[in-house]
Amino acid sequence: MKYIIDYEALQNFLEGLSKKDIETTFYKPENPLLAEGDKIDYCLKYEPTTPLNKVIQYGQPFLVDLLGNDLSVCVLTKRKYKAPDGRVVGCKFVKTIIKDCCKIYGSSLNGYWIIPQQFITLKK
Repeated sequence: MKYIIDYEALQNFLEGLSKKDIETTFYKPENPLLAEGDKIDYCLKYEPTTPLNKVIQYGQPFLVDLLGNDLSVCVLTKRKYKAPDGRVVGCKFVKTIIKDCCKIYGSSLNGYWIIPQQFITLKK
């Protein structure tokens, strides 16, 4: 992976959020602490006007509800990989950060999110 992620700080940050701080498809807060993102292939085909700070590039890690009722770090790839539950997905699984979203946020989260810049750095 081309990025270094501070998993412990990211987990503490995510556990401290409420559902009102997270941007989702149906809820768009004015200043979200966790911004929703779109994969680059979707943006090129369907949403060419999406701002670049919301586009997840190939090779970039992001947060996703991959296994169901969780938040996991995955890396967007052109190649398909098997998720830990056996499904074939267009990303490579790295690590589960939050195992039970219902316990923390009151309901499961669905979507893709950009990892905040304070928790991710590019390797030199």
